[in-house]
Amino acid sequence: MSRTRLSSSRGRMLTLALLIVMVEAAFPQRVTAQWRSETLLGARFGPPLRAGLAVGVVYGNRSRIAEFAGPIVIAEAGLGGGRLSAGYLLAFPFVSGVEVLGSAVRTWGSPWNADANTTMLGGELRAIGFAVNVGIGAFRRVGGVDGESETRYYMNIGLGI
Repeated sequence: MSRTRLSSSRGRMLTLALLIVMVEAAFPQRVTAQWRSETLLGARFGPPLRAGLAVGVVYGNRSRIAEFAGPIVIAEAGLGGGRLSAGYLLAFPFVSGVEVLGSAVRTWGSPWNADANTTMLGGELRAIGFAVNVGIGAFRRVGGVDGESETRYYMNIGLGI
């Protein structure tokens, strides 16, 4: 009796394994580019940093909707402060794309439309077209100079990332 159960169990496992192999063969996987990292450079102009240089690293590959897509980290140093951002990049043909970012900004010197020595957290959306990008962001003060902690909205323009 135990031999019959053992044979029945092996038969089920063999059938399941054969079914999995057949399904994989029936639906071939699309060959895609391997995941890779890319270093990106950029310059941005607008509040609160005035003007800054940025370097970013994105780790991604080709997706169904974009030529290149993946998580991105960007560090930017400017005349009025610094920014550290993390998010997701969708890059399309003709050097165009979209970035969705969460950002931390620390101001120093003479920032534009913000107090010096202030830390702000917020989100940004950037649209890229032919290596020129336009970004909008909403930031809220979380540290620094005492004062109101209202949400601030910024728009800036850049080259590259």
